[in-house]
Amino acid sequence: MAEEETKKKRKVWVRIVGPKEFKNTELGESYVNDANFLMGKKLKIDLSHLTGDFRRQSVSLGFLITEVSGNQAKAEAILYVVSNAHIRRMIRAGKEKFEYSFVSAIKDNKKVRVKVLVLTKTKTKNSVLTSIRKGTNNYFDELGKISNFYDILNRAIGGELVRNLKGQLKKIYPLSVFEIKSIELMK
Repeated sequence: MAEEETKKKRKVWVRIVGPKEFKNTELGESYVNDANFLMGKKLKIDLSHLTGDFRRQSVSLGFLITEVSGNQAKAEAILYVVSNAHIRRMIRAGKEKFEYSFVSAIKDNKKVRVKVLVLTKTKTKNSVLTSIRKGTNNYFDELGKISNFYDILNRAIGGELVRNLKGQLKKIYPLSVFEIKSIELMK
């Protein structure tokens, strides 16, 4: 019986840290038998935790653990997502709402899936919605030629991405809301 107890592995605390783009911020800890079990695991963290800005709690970032060394695991960002509760608060009656998803190529031969929510001020024709869709796709195609995932992520976090896109799309048709629901790095 004493031999069995000594053979059991003891659990250890493994510290999970973000990438250098997030200043190696601690994302959390995990209590595991073997640190290598964390490889490939995903976790989601509120942006307010990373930035210290309480107003950003409706946005979460997804991370994938890619490296484990000793009692520390490194995670890479793979997802930017706005909470559904935040999206529901924006929607009002009498507005034209449409959501769509598309894949765009970025630098480093990778792709991102972008999901967008658009609310126009009034009911609109399908041709106008198509123009808005094409304008959004063109913006991301041009942005992808010069940006990697972290550049796009930083622009989304800072709000620059939504401001620029909404400004361009308002020339096509007056928009009430333009929101990027998610940006996901594809495998």
